Amino acid sequence: MGKLKEIIKKLLPYPIKSFLNNQLGKIQKIIRNRNIIKEIDGIIYNLDLREAIDYEIYQNGYFEQYTTEAIKKLTKTGMIVFDIGANTGCHALRLAKLIGPEGKVIAFEPMSWAFNRLKENINLNNFKNITLEKLALSDKTRSSTEVEFTCSWPIGAPKSELHPIHKGKIMKDSANMETLDSYTDKNQIKKIDLIKLDTDGFELKILKGGLSSIKKYHPIIITEIGKYTLEEQNDRPEEMIDFLLKEKYQLCSESDFKPFSNKTSLLNSIPDKKTINIIALPL
Repeated sequence: MGKLKEIIKKLLPYPIKSFLNNQLGKIQKIIRNRNIIKEIDGIIYNLDLREAIDYEIYQNGYFEQYTTEAIKKLTKTGMIVFDIGANTGCHALRLAKLIGPEGKVIAFEPMSWAFNRLKENINLNNFKNITLEKLALSDKTRSSTEVEFTCSWPIGAPKSELHPIHKGKIMKDSANMETLDSYTDKNQIKKIDLIKLDTDGFELKILKGGLSSIKKYHPIIITEIGKYTLEEQNDRPEEMIDFLLKEKYQLCSESDFKPFSNKTSLLNSIPDKKTINIIALPL
C-alpha cells in the first residue's frame, strides 16, 4: 500500500491522484476494521488490523525490524528462550520456529487480552515448543495481584484513552507476580540461552529478580530500555546499564551490533520520549 501511494504521488496528475488517494483511504479503513489470517515466513497469524502491531506485521511481515533481525541472527536450534512481555506473539512465534522442536520458548504475558490472542496464535501454528505463562515477572512474589500494563496500540483510538507518550492503551488485570529466580527454581529450568525483555519499564526489576539465574546461565539479553518507562516504575536507565555491566555484559546497538563506547554514549542514544532496544552479549 505504501509503495502504491508513492507511485500515485510521483506519476499521476492531480485529479486522478486525488481520486485514487481517496479510494486507497477507503480500502485502508475497511482493512483496519477486520481480522485476517495471514501466513508470513511459515508462521500463521490472526491479525487484528485495528491494532498497530498487527497492522505492521500485515504490511511489513514483521514487528520491530531490528529486533526481528537480531532474533534471526542470535537464535539457534535447541535454545531455551524466555520471552518476557510476549504480548500476542509477534516475536514468540518466530522464536519458536527458529529454535525447532528440540528447543523451548517460555512466553510470559500477564494481560488476559494479549494472553488469549497469543494462545490462539500458538494453536494456529500447532507449536508444541512454547510454554505459555499468564504471569508477571518482577523483583518480588505476590499472588493474584492487580497489574497494569499496555498491551494494545489501537489505531485511531481517542487520545484520552491512550498513554500520553507511547500512545498505547493501559489495561488493568489480575495476575500472579513472581521473580525470574523463583520461576526457574520451581520449574527446574536447566539453562536459559536468550531472554527477550519488553515490559513497560519493569525491565530492571525483572533483571534484579533474576540475578541468580543471570549469574548462573549468563544468557543473551535483548531488552527495551527507556528513560520515561523506567522512571514511571521508580527506576533509572543508569541503574539498568550498571546492572548489566556489573554482570559482565557488552552492551550493543540493536541495529548493527556495534558496542556502545561507554555508559554515557548509550544514555545519549535514548530519546527522552522514546525507548530503544539494546543487545546485551555475555563476555
